[in-house]
Amino acid sequence: MLYNRNTAQQKIKKSIAERNSGELSAMLIIDVDDFKHINDTFGHMFGDMVLQRIADGLQRIVRSHDIVSRIGGDEFLIYMKQIPIKEIAFQRAYKVIEVLKDLHWQGVDNCNLCCSIGIAFCPDHGMTYETLFQCADLALYEMKSQGKKGYKMFDSSLESRLGMAQVQVAANTLIDSESTSSHKYSVIEDEVFRCIYESKDFEKTISEILDMLGRYFSVSRVYIFESTSDGKVGQNTFEWCNVGITSCRDTYQYMMYSQGDGNYIDSFDEDGIFYCSNPAELPKWQRDVLLPRLFKTVVQCAISKDGEFRGFIGFDDCLLQRVWMKEQIGTMAHISKMISEFIMKHRETQIVELHKENLQMILDNEGVWVYVITPQSYTLLFANRLLHRDVGDITIGNTCFRELFHRNIPCDNCPLSRLSTNDSHTATVYNDVAQKWVSLHMTSIQWQEKEQVIITGQDMTLPPKSE
Repeated sequence: MLYNRNTAQQKIKKSIAERNSGELSAMLIIDVDDFKHINDTFGHMFGDMVLQRIADGLQRIVRSHDIVSRIGGDEFLIYMKQIPIKEIAFQRAYKVIEVLKDLHWQGVDNCNLCCSIGIAFCPDHGMTYETLFQCADLALYEMKSQGKKGYKMFDSSLESRLGMAQVQVAANTLIDSESTSSHKYSVIEDEVFRCIYESKDFEKTISEILDMLGRYFSVSRVYIFESTSDGKVGQNTFEWCNVGITSCRDTYQYMMYSQGDGNYIDSFDEDGIFYCSNPAELPKWQRDVLLPRLFKTVVQCAISKDGEFRGFIGFDDCLLQRVWMKEQIGTMAHISKMISEFIMKHRETQIVELHKENLQMILDNEGVWVYVITPQSYTLLFANRLLHRDVGDITIGNTCFRELFHRNIPCDNCPLSRLSTNDSHTATVYNDVAQKWVSLHMTSIQWQEKEQVIITGQDMTLPPKSE
């Protein structure tokens, strides 16, 4: 399980407090090298996918009682309890580096990942979470200064050469800054990331995140507007309201972006932010658009994809005319970007599923057999209604020869073998189950984003002659 920073810290402190005398444990702080380059080159959505893949990889190589945490934007922590010798931690650090090196993405070049790792041991380097973290982080700092791409164990010379108090921690998560705003904001970002990462229900996840943000920032309302397909109208798809605040979702369901004297999209600056702490200063057309919301302060962050405006996430304060600090707005913008990428990915999946349903509906109404298989394994992926009627009960996921021909092995002279060098192939076969001669036409097709084979079967059996 991937823990957030606070939960991991609590669990590690508990483990240290309950450790037996002589028990050895290790803390590894992992920093992805040059991750900013990944975001700048391939985009934040791809960057978030990379972080998820890294998190998955780290969880695969640890033991069930080890603790894995994401402690910052591109930083992770592993705490290994009850290890017999230090070499176990070094081997694990090597595996972490290998996990990142082995990550590849189809169609993406020049995305080679590596990391730097700092290691500290309990009790050798400290008996508290804070001391262990600082020692591991000094080791990480030293590793990065030596050229990155490796791991380093803490030793006392680092403390004397670098100075515990003076050096800025490499992981950007100072332990003694629990009350500082930068730490507070990293916590809420981590919580949002966790919600998205662990999501099983899209709408429930969005609702939980809006509730979390509304309470955290103490605002009146948090909401999401998504653009319609033509990009001319925003639709209020989600909304959270604080106690005593009237919902605007029913009365303010849609927003026309073009407003005669102006276009609402132009309200957002080059960073995708619209911030207003005094509605009276807005142009009349903007005031008319926003008047129903009865806000005193508003921050809205654009949802965009490939440079196209797709909506926005808004934070209204209807009680106070407050001034938001730059860092607070930056946190809202970063969180909004995570949410918007989550939304865009979900909407794209919905479109794919809709196209899939429409295609299957069309194939179900065809007057011939239609089925789709994976050629290498003969796995049956789809069978249309007519095929179900003629052959009987068919279980998707089993082999085509078992379900359609009631055989335990592939059919003799299976025509699929002739498809390897041709894009299509036609063959006539007799189906004992349906008791029909069928002309099969097969061709390669992209099905669920993979290369599969679609087969149509035309009944060649002559109807009985009338007397």
